[in-house]
Amino acid sequence: MKPFTLGYVCWRDNDPGPTSALQDHAKVWRNLPEDIKKHLEIVLIDDCSTPPITHAELGCTDVKIYRIKDDIRWNITGAKNLLMHVAQNEWVLSSDIDFVATEDTIRAVFNTPEQKGVWFKVRWKFPLGVDPSLPWTIKTNKRSGSPPGVFLVHKKDYWAIGGMDEDFAGAWGYDDIYLEHRLNMRLAKRLLDNVVMLYREDAMTGGHPVSNNKSLMDRKIRNGCQTTEALRFEWEERANE
Repeated sequence: MKPFTLGYVCWRDNDPGPTSALQDHAKVWRNLPEDIKKHLEIVLIDDCSTPPITHAELGCTDVKIYRIKDDIRWNITGAKNLLMHVAQNEWVLSSDIDFVATEDTIRAVFNTPEQKGVWFKVRWKFPLGVDPSLPWTIKTNKRSGSPPGVFLVHKKDYWAIGGMDEDFAGAWGYDDIYLEHRLNMRLAKRLLDNVVMLYREDAMTGGHPVSNNKSLMDRKIRNGCQTTEALRFEWEERANE
């Protein structure tokens, strides 16, 4: 599968977790060999962060940064729609900032045969040496399940269902589960067991109430999953500083 776009959504508000995770990503990006770079587009969607994310802090001039200018609470759906809108390649690996795609991850995607009528999920694991303190995290380097917010999909199939539903912006959760439901109505789901992301649990906060979006998802499924308008905000491409 060559080429493809690797895209991330990031939001921060002077929070050290996302900033530290960004540096993990940037270290990978800076050290990618040329045989990967010539087939890979890297896109970072900055969801109205404070301060804005810059090329200078990443130390990467070949990463494309797009910034959402409207401060919409929990606008993950809009940010992922923007990623799919600006991506130059047909296949896109869409991820949240708490999952790191290493060189091995990227090569495994390159080695994945293209298939029509299919979308893909991936595996994740904690890096070696990490001993998570939270009770619901694993404490081994073994591969775990597939993260709900990370997926590999053809842009044509993504937009055929209308992309992510931006009605979910403003509240937390269930936007990715609803997307998966709609993708499964059109496509077959495949798990790429050899495509493994590294998890950074400090890069995003959890524990937010999800009841509003759970009710919204249930109502939309009952009513037939109608497509809604995408990209309901102002955005810009960040120039290299």
